[in-house]
Amino acid sequence: MPSDLDLTFDVVFTDASKLKELVASLSRTSDEEIDYQLEAHLEALTASLSERTAATMTALAKRKKSMADLGTALRTVWLERDVPRCGAELKVRAAEALGAWSAASKEPKADIVKRLKSKRFEHRMWAARAVRAADWVDADKLLAPLATDPYEDDNGFFLVREAAGFHD
Repeated sequence: MPSDLDLTFDVVFTDASKLKELVASLSRTSDEEIDYQLEAHLEALTASLSERTAATMTALAKRKKSMADLGTALRTVWLERDVPRCGAELKVRAAEALGAWSAASKEPKADIVKRLKSKRFEHRMWAARAVRAADWVDADKLLAPLATDPYEDDNGFFLVREAAGFHD
């Protein structure tokens, strides 16, 4: 996990048009695979959001960004886009971060529940993580339909099912 939350926020707020540059820069500065580096940043952000640390709010304020800006960046740059030299695991980490973001930002339950039925597997993963992070009384009932979610990645993993807590 990166020790520098500021660097994590710099990575997360990378403009989508500069992803190739970011990947090239990371490959020059570390021997670690690019996808592992990016996943580690998303994991650090998830932890920070889950713990609701002041450091998260300080990092946002430093960049003149809001929680809404953070959610948009996570969704549009990391969840919905294919990042060069990275696989589905990066989308899983983005969904985890967005789930923590949904809980930390107190996203309306109706929005999350609607996303559980999305046509996009990425959105269903995000919603599943959000429900689990929110720890609602009816979470099991909300997540139950995802136990048979049909999305399967190239490696045969049922990513939405796993995000909802169902493991084959």
